[in-house]
Amino acid sequence: LSGLKFVDYTVIFDEKTPEKLLDLLKPDIHVKGGDYKKEDLPETKIVEKNGGEVKILSFVDSFSTTDIINKIIDVYSNKS
Repeated sequence: LSGLKFVDYTVIFDEKTPEKLLDLLKPDIHVKGGDYKKEDLPETKIVEKNGGEVKILSFVDSFSTTDIINKIIDVYSNKS
């Protein structure tokens, strides 16, 4: 994701929710996967308070991030 021209930040954080981080970064757009509902996210209030918007992406059938991660692990763990 960080390699995409229109992405400013990709972040790993230790807290349960990204509210503090989003209040600091004040993103224009905060993106979540299709398994979330905007109104259920605690960070929606923070993002919108700072003038940003939360976007929920649609699911794409037959694409799984877990499968992609496992494939990457498999490819690189078999290299000797």
